[in-house]
Amino acid sequence: MFSFRFRARPTLSATSSLKRRASGVPVIVSDTGGPKELVESNVNGVVTKSHDVDDLARATRELVAEQGEAREMSRQARQAVVDRSWPGAFRKVLGCHRNLTIHG
Repeated sequence: MFSFRFRARPTLSATSSLKRRASGVPVIVSDTGGPKELVESNVNGVVTKSHDVDDLARATRELVAEQGEAREMSRQARQAVVDRSWPGAFRKVLGCHRNLTIHG
């Protein structure tokens, strides 16, 4: 099982994170920049504190030690990318619109 650590630079693209998750790799990203928007912490990856080496080391150790959880994160990481599509985004927006018109 491999994880991908994403350095905390807000200018970097989230594409690398997306590619790793599409391959079924749970990623470790910082709470700074775009990649954090694509990761549900402890579901399909881990979000760590920016510029905190200890938090990054903790997240890495936990992914290595908890193989069962890491496998589930791998599955969720892949599924999150598979579910990410224009039709999927449209369905979510349409659902929100319907909720607003029904309950609003």
